[in-house]
Amino acid sequence: MVLAGLAAAFWWGRQPSDEVAALASRNPEWSVDSHLGWVVLTEQATRKRVVIAPEQVGPHRVRRVTCAEVERAFPRWFRLPADSGQHEPLGCVRVSGPAEDSYVINVLTALEIPKLWDDLYGPVLDTAGLPYAGGHSAHGRRGRKLDREVIGAEARPQLSGASPPRGSATLAYVVDPEPGSDAFETRITAVHVGDETLLIATFRRLASAPGRMP
Repeated sequence: MVLAGLAAAFWWGRQPSDEVAALASRNPEWSVDSHLGWVVLTEQATRKRVVIAPEQVGPHRVRRVTCAEVERAFPRWFRLPADSGQHEPLGCVRVSGPAEDSYVINVLTALEIPKLWDDLYGPVLDTAGLPYAGGHSAHGRRGRKLDREVIGAEARPQLSGASPPRGSATLAYVVDPEPGSDAFETRITAVHVGDETLLIATFRRLASAPGRMP
């Protein structure tokens, strides 16, 4: 599994300017901005926003889809944090390029980043024996984190279980599909936003893989 590009972009927040420009050029109906290493897309018609992982910049097409469509791409082991159901997902899109197709969902949860992996995803994957690579890191209260305004999230009462002020942290993992299946590769990334955590789940299939998305 090749993780170097993802790790470099995620942890250090660097995207080549030509790749960001290529994404913007292919999607005139979206505004494309980079905030602390995260790619924030704003749909011109609705002003709604969605955050995609840094490795998805490039000559790709972005199209808003229903979150039910994204959920159909979930592998059997994947589930959203239980408290994310308190509010609608922030956004769901399909990202299509010459070499891949991906579905992306953004949700907010009260789970802090270490618990998101250690309590939710890590144990499930270890039990299933699925290979994964990545890590998570805390940077303290002065580290990088996104503001609610950047991701287009309205101010709202604190989610049950959240405990501000929350320190900055980031998370990035790539999980292989189940052997012999045509399931998607899963990329789980997250960053703290105020007293909550923004989970960006990406379900990616290479264009050459069986069962490519139509």
